[in-house]
This record gives sequence, structure tokens and C-alpha cells, in this order.
Amino acid sequence: MTRHVAALGVFLGSGLLALCALFVNAAKSPSPFSSPLEDAKACYGFTNWAGQTKTNYVCLATNWVPDLAALSATNVLSQDSDTNASGTVSSTSMFQAPYNAPYTILVDAYAELSVTNAQRHMLGYFSGCSWHPFVEGTSVSVVIGDRCYLGPGTNDTEVYFVRNNVFVRVNSIEGCGTGRCSVVNLARSLDEQIRKISVGE
Repeated sequence: MTRHVAALGVFLGSGLLALCALFVNAAKSPSPFSSPLEDAKACYGFTNWAGQTKTNYVCLATNWVPDLAALSATNVLSQDSDTNASGTVSSTSMFQAPYNAPYTILVDAYAELSVTNAQRHMLGYFSGCSWHPFVEGTSVSVVIGDRCYLGPGTNDTEVYFVRNNVFVRVNSIEGCGTGRCSVVNLARSLDEQIRKISVGE
């Protein structure tokens, strides 16, 4: 009887150890049920730069929308903005600028309530794109915002960047026979608008 009880104890102990090992290995492995956003965070190493900025800002760029007049924009086709229930101010602007003519530019901007929210918004956008991961701008000497990325294959007709609490997407739209143009300089100008507000200039 004692021998059977001891054997049962060994059996149960081995089973418990095997079960513990299973849980440990599962914790180390990527979850097959992780969300696209969590996958994007892992892909871009989000934990290494979450909430970080290049400088200490004195304030958020609250309610920021692109100042098209400062860009000398011509032929403004549309500019709309809206504030959602959480307080995010989103805007969409479509226009031409002298140094981009005759190309049409589309700018989507999202002024969030925090730096981290803006960064998460950018990664959330990336997670829905079939062609990501995008190339970080600094890897090809394009320095814009606190963090910036170019379109597929270092395509400079698309620039995505975060400055302070604002996530901005800048795209050149292909028109009839016009093709697309670089939007790097335009993205820099938009970035400077946000930077000046953020440092109190």
C-alpha cells in the first residue's frame, strides 16, 4: 500500500512539473492570439522608445492642425478637422504647394492627449498596412520629428512621423499623368510647426 502511494506521488509530481514547464514555454513563445497592434509594438521595438522625445517640451501641441498659409499652399482642395470623444483632434488637408506643384498632397494629422498615445496611434496605423515594416527615416538620413518612417522601400512620397503628441501622415497623391513627388521637405515644414509650439517659440 505504501509503495503504491509513493508511486502515485511520484506520478503526480512529474505531471505537475510537466504542466509547469508547459506554462513557462508558452509564456516565452509569441501568442497566436496577440493583436496586430501588439505585433507592431514588438516589430518596431516599442518598449525601447515608448514615451520618449528628442527634447523636453514645455507643452503639448494641443488641437494642432496644419497651418497651410505658412506652407504657402495653393489650390487648397479641402481641410477638415474633428474632435472625438476622447479628445483627439484629427484633421485632413488636401492641397498643392509651390514646391510640389502640380502634385496634390494629403496630410492626415492626429493631435493626441499624450506622447505615448500619438506613438501608439502611429503603430496602430502601421499594424493595418500589409506592406509594413516601414523603414525608419534615420537609417537613410531623413530626420523628422521625434521618430519618422518612410513609405515602402524607403519611398519618400510617403512620410509618417510623430512629434510630441502629434502623429502625422504625409502622402503625395498620384494624379492624371502627374505621378508622385517627394514629401520630405513638406513633412519637415509641418514638423517645424509642431516643434515651435512644443518648445514655446
